[in-house]
Amino acid sequence: MKTDLKALCGLQRIDTEIITREARIKNIPLEIEKLGKDLLAKEEDFKKKEADLQKFTTKTRQLEQSIEDAKDKITKYKSQLLQIKTNKEYQAILQEISTEQAKISAYEEEILETLAQSDTLTKEFQGLRNQMENNKKDTLISQQELNKELEVVKQELSVKIKERDELTKSISKSLFIKYEHIKQGRHGIGIAEISGSTCKGCNAFLPPQIIAEVQKGEKIWVCDSCGRILIWHDE
Repeated sequence: MKTDLKALCGLQRIDTEIITREARIKNIPLEIEKLGKDLLAKEEDFKKKEADLQKFTTKTRQLEQSIEDAKDKITKYKSQLLQIKTNKEYQAILQEISTEQAKISAYEEEILETLAQSDTLTKEFQGLRNQMENNKKDTLISQQELNKELEVVKQELSVKIKERDELTKSISKSLFIKYEHIKQGRHGIGIAEISGSTCKGCNAFLPPQIIAEVQKGEKIWVCDSCGRILIWHDE
């Protein structure tokens, strides 16, 4: 029976390694997907910054066009001055010219403010562009490394499964079936070591007589609390 228990401990170690690798195989594609989504979110933010910068460029062009339009009106009004016959009309045209000149001054001030904001954003945007390129490279490298890890873990899992198949041949069929049944309902852990006077599987107290029987290794004992097969640490 002790030989079976030792083999069972080896089987549990292999099963634990199998569970770990299966979980990793499941999680790696999710990590690769998350890296892609994070990069996509950063690209969207980059595009918004680019659109904001374009708005400043468009606004500057619009203001420059408004200045040209105002200048054209001033030229038109000045040509009309030569044809004015009354003082009232003359003053009205001068007021129109003054209004357009005021507009030009306001447009020029707004252009200066817009250019200053645009210059600041341009510098920030250049930094973001460089950062974006680095993000793309880092994401690609990370995804490639994860894909390589996935292949390695798959190979390791295949080896562990073969080891498990070989080891199960050395365990009695009845004990193996019992272990499999317990393991399925205990998150893949079918055995529990005794630590002091408690079951390490659930920390339940174990009577001294049970511990003594487990130490003998003459029959299979299970924890009354968690149902796992009890083993002494020598196993």
